[in-house]
Amino acid sequence: MWVVDDSPLDAERADRALAGPYEVRVFHDGSVVLEELAGGSSLPDVLVLDWMMPGVSGLEVCRFLRSSRSPAPNLAILLLTAHHETTQLVDGLSAGANDYLAKPYADEELRARVDNLIRARQLLERVSRTEEHIRRLLATVPDVLFTLDERGVITYANEDAERVLNPMLVGPGGLVGRPASEILPDLDLSLVRGAEGGAALLPLPDVEIGEEVYAPTARRLPADFAATTTVAMRNVTSRRRAEARRLDFYSVVAHDLRSPLNSLLLRADMLLRGHRGPLPAAVIGDLRKMENNIRTMVALVNDFLDLAQLEGTAYSGGRELVDVGGLVGQAIEDLQPLIDASGLSVRFEVPGFDAGVTGDRRRLSQVLSNLLSNAVKFTPEGGTITVEVRERGGQVEVAVADTGRGIAPEVLPNLFQRYVRAIDPSRPVAGTGLGLMIVREIVEAHGGSVGVYSAPGQGSTFWFRMPRRPAAADGEATRPVLIIDDDRVLRETLRFLLEGEGYTVVEAEDGERGLRAVTEHAPSAAVVDLTMPVMDGWEFVDRVRRDERSGALPICVLSGVALHAPTTASLVLQKPIAIDRLLRFLREHCGPVPAAPPPEPEQAQPAQAQPAGLTPR
Repeated sequence: MWVVDDSPLDAERADRALAGPYEVRVFHDGSVVLEELAGGSSLPDVLVLDWMMPGVSGLEVCRFLRSSRSPAPNLAILLLTAHHETTQLVDGLSAGANDYLAKPYADEELRARVDNLIRARQLLERVSRTEEHIRRLLATVPDVLFTLDERGVITYANEDAERVLNPMLVGPGGLVGRPASEILPDLDLSLVRGAEGGAALLPLPDVEIGEEVYAPTARRLPADFAATTTVAMRNVTSRRRAEARRLDFYSVVAHDLRSPLNSLLLRADMLLRGHRGPLPAAVIGDLRKMENNIRTMVALVNDFLDLAQLEGTAYSGGRELVDVGGLVGQAIEDLQPLIDASGLSVRFEVPGFDAGVTGDRRRLSQVLSNLLSNAVKFTPEGGTITVEVRERGGQVEVAVADTGRGIAPEVLPNLFQRYVRAIDPSRPVAGTGLGLMIVREIVEAHGGSVGVYSAPGQGSTFWFRMPRRPAAADGEATRPVLIIDDDRVLRETLRFLLEGEGYTVVEAEDGERGLRAVTEHAPSAAVVDLTMPVMDGWEFVDRVRRDERSGALPICVLSGVALHAPTTASLVLQKPIAIDRLLRFLREHCGPVPAAPPPEPEQAQPAQAQPAGLTPR
């Protein structure tokens, strides 16, 4: 503990007050203290510094210690002052003092303030050590690891990330400060946008880098962090090759099994139709049993193939915007003949909110079909199946409830595992026992979760939840997409395409008009050609990035040579344009477009003509 005061009486008093718990050195001149620090002396825990001293004042000592030339920039400073005016106290704290104490002071208060500064310094050192330890851990993680801010810009990258992703960069520099979409345009972060902060790791579709395959996972961080998303990418090239070989083997086995099974079914059907003459009732009964067992074997083969495709992390599936409410309605319609034949009724109301998710439409239909089929199997005649689509904490929840016998408590924990079934002795049903496991695999591959509520005699409710795709707030106008290109035909084609996807479009024929459109319309994204008269795309991108009001605008650059493009562009697309890449870019940066309400019958407009040469997707 160092005390600096030109008054021998004040210095002696401070020495007495602190001498018990601390070892105190007393100085009477600010310049002597600075020389001592510059000479390499071990630093004190706290510097108790008088403001008013001849020669070098306490305020000047503060300023020097907080300057770039300081030998001890983090030294804790308690400023002793006879000043009581607010402006003077502000000057002292602005000069770098951590705290101040007005003279005359009580000894107990001096000790308390010194103790507080020491505790604060210890906490700061502890945080610094922890941060450094975490950085060393992250640097040695055997995966590509990076963090993103809310704009999708990389804020941290470990050594493996720099090594693996640097070849993907356009232009000089490292990863930090670059948009992730520029480096990894195939990285689909749409699932992460709908996830809650602190949620479990979300598996994302595989990404190919050169000849290597990486499996990304992401976690959404709380909004008060500088980074909002952390992404880890593991090299799974060998695993994927092994999975491909296994799937090939399963496919061959399935094909070889299906052929004889299909032949058996055809022959059984031929016999039942009387092609070999009349059969005794007992023989017909046996043939029916054989036919049912063969169909069960076919279903088992199909389920095994599904699991081979879904298990592990190899499954990526399609990524499109899916309306869950519409998907439920379609699934019920498809199963309506079976529902009617079983003597059941179904209750379902179209949800009154945007129940949109991002995922594989075919696989999600399979989830709904499996859950509805199970409900039909285990609900007695005259029963009711209720399907609800609800919003729950940023997720879309689908619940399928039946009025069956319910499930025993000891079966529930393992119900989504392989071959586990809720057996009802009074109502035997066919099946492989793999349906619920397939449901779980599909939903978890979409970043969701599954579960069941049930009790004997009270029916069962199976549910699954998935991240809801971000939607425009109620009453919020959709910001347009800006297209800048001197080619009128290309502008019209892009307008037709994007308006068909639900986006509002603003056009400009050169960069100068594009800048005015940025100011007037505040677009959510811009699609910019590089070669244009008046102001080309290079200058447009540079002007936008230097303007603090529009600097974060997502910009997709269209270039004849992909490597020849501004490094600050969010995405570079080489002509001819990959439309799916452009749409993925807009969904990632602009979010999905809210569905327009259907027009009134008297206001319905004729279908818009499609420009020649545009292939619909």
